[in-house]
Amino acid sequence: MRTLAVPLALAAILSLSLLGASTLLAAEKDATTVDSVLEKYVKAIGGKEAWAKVESRRVKAELKVNDATSEWTSQAKAPNKLHTRADLPGVGLIEDGFDGKIAWGRGLDGLRVKKDDEARRAERQADLRREVRLKELYPELQYKGTEKFNDEEVHILEGAPSPTSKDRFSFSGKTGLLVRQQLKFDRDGTPWEVDTELSDYREVDGVKYPHHHHAKILIDGNAVFEFDLKVKEIKHNEKIDDAPFAKPAE
Repeated sequence: MRTLAVPLALAAILSLSLLGASTLLAAEKDATTVDSVLEKYVKAIGGKEAWAKVESRRVKAELKVNDATSEWTSQAKAPNKLHTRADLPGVGLIEDGFDGKIAWGRGLDGLRVKKDDEARRAERQADLRREVRLKELYPELQYKGTEKFNDEEVHILEGAPSPTSKDRFSFSGKTGLLVRQQLKFDRDGTPWEVDTELSDYREVDGVKYPHHHHAKILIDGNAVFEFDLKVKEIKHNEKIDDAPFAKPAE
């Protein structure tokens, strides 16, 4: 898949001081709210101490894209190595990898190295403890208030990692869990949008993962496809070789 300051002139020093003070207060309020939402989320998924014990992760899931179904696998290793794979009938092999330095993908458009925003996004996604490090990975996060999603109130955090991308996170006001993630980014100049609903959280070795992902993909404003990912198995701290993470030979 293909993977997105305005200067102010004031006449009076007093006005400038007041503006600076109010801006600072607003920023402090945003930071406090962002922190409180993330603290509740981290606690809900097991806490940083439990996540720190995870050094590797293997996942097996069923992937359904339109009418095609395949096994989907993921291998991840601390601190930031990741490989995912699926072989869809009628589509073929789809792979993505990050070896700690190089992000790559293989699919309908062949084998390629990811660059710019797409590469940086892949690096964030590969962070093994990403869920408890959102503040570090998105230092620009801002609190955007509350909305209704699936008949419940959710708290919205937004980050803009680059001028051409925006990540939007919706956290349940009741449980604190992440229930929706909306991504906007450019891939080779083409705008992509990915809207993912996360549900069926289950505990594995003291940490919680969503076991159902439902996503809609839009490319250049057009709905291309939807997919369902249902996790069947998660195993922690098994020995994983580095070979799957490296970009395959041409």
